[in-house]
Amino acid sequence: MSLLHSSHGAALRQLKASAAFALVVGLCCAALAADFLVERQGLSSPVLWQSLAVYLGVAAAVRLGLPAHLPQRQFGPANVVTLLRAVLVCLLAGLLGHASPSALGWLLPFLALVVLILDGLDGFLARRRDCASVFGARFDQEVDGLFVLVLASLVWLDGQAGAWVLVSGLWHYVFHLARLSSPSLRRPLPHRWRRKTVFVLQVLLLIAALTPPFNGWPGALAAALGVLLLSGSFLVDLFWLIHTRALTLERNGTA
Repeated sequence: MSLLHSSHGAALRQLKASAAFALVVGLCCAALAADFLVERQGLSSPVLWQSLAVYLGVAAAVRLGLPAHLPQRQFGPANVVTLLRAVLVCLLAGLLGHASPSALGWLLPFLALVVLILDGLDGFLARRRDCASVFGARFDQEVDGLFVLVLASLVWLDGQAGAWVLVSGLWHYVFHLARLSSPSLRRPLPHRWRRKTVFVLQVLLLIAALTPPFNGWPGALAAALGVLLLSGSFLVDLFWLIHTRALTLERNGTA
């Protein structure tokens, strides 16, 4: 038993060292990218500090969740790609309240599109390198959730849509809070391509709302369509969990 515990401890220490290196490199990349954006676009310095503050929050969450990545001993290429996505999302988050998305032209949609493209790479690497884990899946989901929330906030602050567009970004957190509040709602959801398809469409619609040709009512229409699609997808999953719980209670009651 002590040998098993020692092996587990050694694996966790190795994993933490690997993750720490990746997180430090990510911090440097976030600082350099934010500083470059500030210099080239003439933005205020709070963009840099806000980006770094969001990144440090992400890094802290990664550090806390690392044990779920065992028995992997390395942070892994898939998580590195997810971390790169997180760096770009933090860069976008740094713009909130400090820069007008419209003034940035095509730069902001381009960065958001890069984040979306990389989203397909981390899962592929996890399967190809056989380094998938509960941590990796959760890390990917949380970066996705933050990404949508940041994009929705940018659309709102840019005046392309009302505060209702924030529903897109809040659904991820409301859904998880609902599952945490009831143990019977925590059962695993069956795999559905619908979720990934709706996520991609939702992000593309939010990106469209931030592009110059969609300024005005076309942007609001794109954002509204995204809210409807994402809300419908989350509601389908929530109703499935509630229905499954009811069936389970009914079977237990008649057993």
